[in-house]
Amino acid sequence: MSRIRRSCVGLGVGAVLLLAAAPAGAGTGGLDVSPGSVQRGGRVSMYTLNPGLMNHTDGNDEIAVTSPVFDGTVRLRPAGRVSWEGRARVRCDARPGTYPVRFEEPVEFDGKPVEGRLTVRADDAGTPAGCAASAAGPTDSGAGAYALAGGAVAAVAVVGGLTWVGLRRRSARH
Repeated sequence: MSRIRRSCVGLGVGAVLLLAAAPAGAGTGGLDVSPGSVQRGGRVSMYTLNPGLMNHTDGNDEIAVTSPVFDGTVRLRPAGRVSWEGRARVRCDARPGTYPVRFEEPVEFDGKPVEGRLTVRADDAGTPAGCAASAAGPTDSGAGAYALAGGAVAAVAVVGGLTWVGLRRRSARH
């Protein structure tokens, strides 16, 4: 196998693995909150991989999540067939402590309620950066994840096209 073909195959396999990768701890049916500990005004990402949630989506296939430290309901958007992700900002008036992050409509996995946990730390000093300039909205839809997935799909398409062209040229020479 030529170096070019090996490189193309390696890139293709890498792109497929990138697309198939899920956050650490995913697949447990739980609600992963990352980072698990933030200051007031900090942002957290949430991810869940749970086929049982298909019956809990709204008209946009989104899942609603709430917590006493969020400004309101956070919408998790589809990140795959049975996975959802989203981001939220912790309220600037949240007190230090550990808080639940729950699905708006109660969800169970293996007979146990599904929820995440989020710890709000005491501020290191002064007003947290996220609270000083709170002009940004309370939630972020996680559009960066869609951009990453789109870029990965484009990379796979480019690698596939280059592989096809390379194979056509080689077969034309023989």
